[in-house]
Amino acid sequence: MVEGYSHELSSCGFWPGGGEEGAFYAYAYPAPDGFDAYPVEPAGASYNPDLQQFLLPYEVVRQSADPDQAVRDFLRTTYEAAANLAHWDRDGLEDDPSRWSSAQVLPCAGHREAGERHGATRHDGAGFRRGPVLGRATNVGRSGTLRGS
Repeated sequence: MVEGYSHELSSCGFWPGGGEEGAFYAYAYPAPDGFDAYPVEPAGASYNPDLQQFLLPYEVVRQSADPDQAVRDFLRTTYEAAANLAHWDRDGLEDDPSRWSSAQVLPCAGHREAGERHGATRHDGAGFRRGPVLGRATNVGRSGTLRGS
């Protein structure tokens, strides 16, 4: 933990002790100027000056028309508060998660048994190789190159 706060960050999660039913939280370190006044969504989310973080009570999420969207809006807008106000290089920091949705599953030479390993990948038993590369689920073609990335 020596380096845990050596760089600026945005952190979020769920805290069971916040509010009647718990709360989602988000904070930035160090908090940029204006962070506490940044307009975050959804309605019901607010900045708590004692805790120095935004809170979204679970009751608000539970009672919303679309609870998943309420949490996504909270996480997106609190991250934007940190990133925009601190002038982070968002293009350099952020990833496009939709790039993985177009990944192709390619045939594997050898049609090996399920569970057999090919280096860092695992064979699925149906003639395809699948496996994590740097912690992400990806598909590897016959040549060993990533497809769809």
